[in-house]
Amino acid sequence: MQHPVQQDTYSCGVMVMMMAKAVMEAFPKLPNMEFGTTEEEMAEERTAMALELLEASVFDAENNCSMCAKEESPGSALTDWVRC
Repeated sequence: MQHPVQQDTYSCGVMVMMMAKAVMEAFPKLPNMEFGTTEEEMAEERTAMALELLEASVFDAENNCSMCAKEESPGSALTDWVRC
């Protein structure tokens, strides 16, 4: 199966996810894997993936800690907490 090659030492996870997505979307046919692999393109894809995951989650950024997802601060309910 022909596919793009990673150009840096830290985007393997992004590449694997992009390749898996291409395989799933083309199934049962073989995918046509054509996507850019520059550092900038990988950064853009990483951001797009993060946004897609967050939008699909039930996480409420207004009421949940961005680190642990708890709905209440560890201290007083009136604390303007710095998210854990």
